[in-house]
Amino acid sequence: MPGSRADLLNRKFKVNQIRNGIYWYINYLKVDKNIGTVDIIGKLREMGKKIALTYINYWKPEYKDTIDLMRVIHRTVFKTAARVRESDSEIVVISRSCPLCKYRRENIDVPGCNILVGFIEKFYELLSKDNPDLPKIEGTIETSRIFGEKKCKYTFKTA
Repeated sequence: MPGSRADLLNRKFKVNQIRNGIYWYINYLKVDKNIGTVDIIGKLREMGKKIALTYINYWKPEYKDTIDLMRVIHRTVFKTAARVRESDSEIVVISRSCPLCKYRRENIDVPGCNILVGFIEKFYELLSKDNPDLPKIEGTIETSRIFGEKKCKYTFKTA
C-alpha cells in the first residue's frame, strides 16, 4: 500500500534487498567501472549524506546529548541497537547487528556501513544549525562484519 515518505518512519522493513543491492553496486563500481576503494567509499558516504538531507525533513530527534543522539539515530533510523561511548574527543559506536554488513563478503573490500557513517556525519551537521553545541563530526570505520569481524565499529571525531 503506497504511503508518504513520512509513513516510512513508522514501518518496520527488511534490509536484505537493500544490503544486497549495495554490494552489487560496490562490485559494479569496482569491477565494471574500475573505480578504486577510496572513491567507492566516497560515493557511499555521499549516498548517506543525501539520504540525511531528505530524512531531516521528516524527523528531528529528541535527545539529551551527543551520545544519546547517536543511540537514537541507530534505534530509529537504522532499526538496530548500538553500544555508544565517548572516549577523549571521540564517539565510538559498536554494532553487532549492523544492517548493511550482516555477512562476510570475500570479494568486497568496502563496508556498506560507509552509508551509515555518511548519514550520521551529515545529520549531525544539519542538526547543529538549530543546536550550536552539537559538534560536526567525521567518521572512520575501524572494523566491519563484511571482513568476518563480529562487529562493525566506527569512530567519530569532532571535525
